[in-house]
Formats: sequence, C-alpha cells, structure tokens
Amino acid sequence: MAEIVNLRTARKRAKRQLDAEHAAKARVSHGMSKGARALARSEQSKVRRELDEHRIETGESDEVAGHKTSVSLEDAFWTGLKEIAAERHITLSDMVAVIDQDRRHGNLSSAIRLFVLDHYRSQRDPGRTETKSPAAAAGRTESVLRVD
Repeated sequence: MAEIVNLRTARKRAKRQLDAEHAAKARVSHGMSKGARALARSEQSKVRRELDEHRIETGESDEVAGHKTSVSLEDAFWTGLKEIAAERHITLSDMVAVIDQDRRHGNLSSAIRLFVLDHYRSQRDPGRTETKSPAAAAGRTESVLRVD
C-alpha cells in the first residue's frame, strides 16, 4: 500500500530546501551569511559607540576658534590630553582651541595626537626640538596655554 503524504507539508519541505539552496548560492556569490553580516554590523556599531564615548564636546556651545567641532581620540591620547590640561591648569576646550590655532596639519584629531606625543617626548628628552611648532620654538605656546 502506498504511503499517505500530506501535500502541504511536502510543498513546505521542498520550498525550504529550495530556499536553503538559494541561500547557499548567495553566500558564495556575496561572501557572508545573514548571521555573519549581523555580527559584522554589531561589531561596527560597538566600535562606533566606543569612539563616541571618547568624543570631546568642546565647551557649552561646542565651538573651538569660532566653529562647531567634536574630536574623537583613542584612550591613551584622551588620558594624555586630560593630564596635560590639568598640569597647565586650563580646560580641555582652551587646550583644544590653542592646538587648533597652532596646527599645521589638516585634521584636528591628528594635531591633538601629535601635540600629546610631542609633550611626552619632550618630557622624556628635554633637548628635543625638531618636532615643535614655530610658535613653540619661539616660546609663545607656554604663555598662550597658561591661564593665571
């Protein structure tokens, strides 16, 4: 005697098999499964959130040297900038404004990183002068950064 087959169940099973084959072909041609794309999106979102946690919102009006800005820095540079500002008894906004004014590079984040790096290098080697800005070489930076 023949086996009784539920046609609806058989059609669903065949459709699932076709969908699985289609998904396998798509993974080959597009490189990632749906789960892998979701994982990559969540990792990118996590990186963006971590960067946003270290964003400097400069002042109440978010302005540095007359224009609105925000800066993203890695933990080490963020900590270094805070320490330098505390040593000089000025706010982070004032420190960033001076760095922005004296920068020779197109990007404020890079200028801050170089400033922090230069500060710690000069502490390690007080005779080091080749990477100082023209204002620093002229001795003007310290008087500009000091707030009495």
